[in-house]
Amino acid sequence: MQRARFLPRGLASGRAAAHGVFPVLLACQTSRSWAGEGFGQRLAGLFVAFVQDPDRFKDFSKLTRYCRLAIRDQSSDGKPLGFQQLDRQGLSILKAISYRAFLQAAKRKDGPVWDFYQLSLRHVASTTHARLNTQRKILKTLWTLWRRQSDFDPKLFSHAQS
Repeated sequence: MQRARFLPRGLASGRAAAHGVFPVLLACQTSRSWAGEGFGQRLAGLFVAFVQDPDRFKDFSKLTRYCRLAIRDQSSDGKPLGFQQLDRQGLSILKAISYRAFLQAAKRKDGPVWDFYQLSLRHVASTTHARLNTQRKILKTLWTLWRRQSDFDPKLFSHAQS
């Protein structure tokens, strides 16, 4: 099996290969539209290295929390104790990976990631919330590509909020 140049030897064999690391790396490398959105092979490799197994998280909300993108809302006896804020649990590097991809899309100002951001901006009317929604969508897309071992389809990115 061919090993990606930027991955350590231990990651490129054994457990990582058994969990389908290479299909997601190859999908990100060969799909021009996804790489054009700023999510190339290096960012995909970092995502794979930190998540390790796509089935590690039961659902996307667990991954979102692990990436420090979940919203935390504290309450006592059904009454809010303050403002909503991002959860501090998890790894900030995964949040940074999605932020880099967002910045690349913002620099180009076109493509499915930018279109999704604009759509989200119209719905929430806050640049910060729209950016965080977009970052979550980027992570969900990469996680879904990895789990299904499929290629990126730019038409599906901005249409479905699932």
